[in-house]
Amino acid sequence: MNFSAKIKINDCIYDCHAENSELTIIKSDTDFLREREKIGWENILNKWIEVFSDDEFDIHSNSRTKYLMLLSYKNGFNKGILHLSIIACIDFLERNDSIKTDNIVKHISIRSKALDMFYWANKKPNENVEILASKFGSKENINKEIEKHSFKFNDKEVNLYFDLFIAHKHQHSGGIVAFPFDIFVLLNVECDKGLIPEEVLTLCYHIKAFLSFVSNTRDIMLEEILINSSCYMNWEELNKKGLNNYPSGEMFIAQETNRNDKIIKIIPYDFVKENISSIFDEIVNRKICFISLFQYDENIISSVDIVNICATFENQFRLTFPNFRDASFDKTKHEVLEKIKELENSSCIDSGMLSEFITWNSVYKGVLKSKLDYAMDIFEKMFMKYDEYWNFEIERLGGQNYKEMTKRIKKARDFLSHGKEPKDRQALPDTVLLRAIVYMLILRKANVADESIIECIKALFGY
Repeated sequence: MNFSAKIKINDCIYDCHAENSELTIIKSDTDFLREREKIGWENILNKWIEVFSDDEFDIHSNSRTKYLMLLSYKNGFNKGILHLSIIACIDFLERNDSIKTDNIVKHISIRSKALDMFYWANKKPNENVEILASKFGSKENINKEIEKHSFKFNDKEVNLYFDLFIAHKHQHSGGIVAFPFDIFVLLNVECDKGLIPEEVLTLCYHIKAFLSFVSNTRDIMLEEILINSSCYMNWEELNKKGLNNYPSGEMFIAQETNRNDKIIKIIPYDFVKENISSIFDEIVNRKICFISLFQYDENIISSVDIVNICATFENQFRLTFPNFRDASFDKTKHEVLEKIKELENSSCIDSGMLSEFITWNSVYKGVLKSKLDYAMDIFEKMFMKYDEYWNFEIERLGGQNYKEMTKRIKKARDFLSHGKEPKDRQALPDTVLLRAIVYMLILRKANVADESIIECIKALFGY
């Protein structure tokens, strides 16, 4: 993203330049922009504002370009120049004959290497190359049976579906292209009620979260985000969807580049295709805790990882098993109530009674281990049922004494909570195994079949 334009702030028009994720407002040293207290940040930051293109109306294309930007504060003033960060930007190509739609978006098309990996993970691309090549240039959908995945977002129904497309590869001067076609997966997002720019941005974040989840990768890049675009649709399809009445363009969001190169393993589309709607429901409704699903360093387990994965487990366990009750809790509660009755007429508490209260308190403090034991039992039984080498598989994932993980991880968390260093050095396989169990809880909550859950865990964690 690199262009010059004009921006209107408090009835004053300024020249500005956008490059990558920074907007520079120039010639701002002559009036209120120079004074921080008069800048009126509410007119600039954290709201979508319109930026005008320097280009005049194009008679040949019967259109003009306008930009909508979401800005945040960066490093302020520098020699009369104001620098701001661009959170997101949409460049709309607005035709003169299009109806006024208040920047409504009804269709989004997204490209990402992460999407390619997710969709092709369990397929053989060469099976479709001949078909794709024969359809080159027609913009005809290759998938004869499009499976749509629907979920609710802001009381609107959103539909997702995947397309396969083919395009010519760009050949650099003097370069040789061994295979002239670029075959890729396109994720389409549709909403009949229409989406405002802020909703489009939020949905893009949800899609990034979904791809992070299936790849167990912290940062995902969306390489291309098209808005109401005819780029991958023929005119017949465009008219059928009614998109010719809406401004089209492309969306930029601030994100780290080349992050998809970090993806090593991924859950294949075929393993979760029946449950994509449910997984998005969980993401949209904030029912997935992403705090420590991703390890900060591939080969180093830090105290942050251990504490966070325990917190993530407890949060996800509560969501997956909301009615879980440990039998020891009921017994302890009964004993505490009985003892309180005895104390009603007592003027003092002896050492024996104090010891009993300490014991009861330790039962409640052991809630993490009881939940870990319960989840581990389910995890183990799933492997036993669907994998004849279940014992070997879990041992590879969690070490030969994997059954002691629940005790070790709880003890390590307690040590760290009191500022002490854990004595057991089994942290790496323990956190990997616990992370796999968290994935089991999330997938189970999304109604993924047990057999598919095991396949997902094997695909993602390499076991």
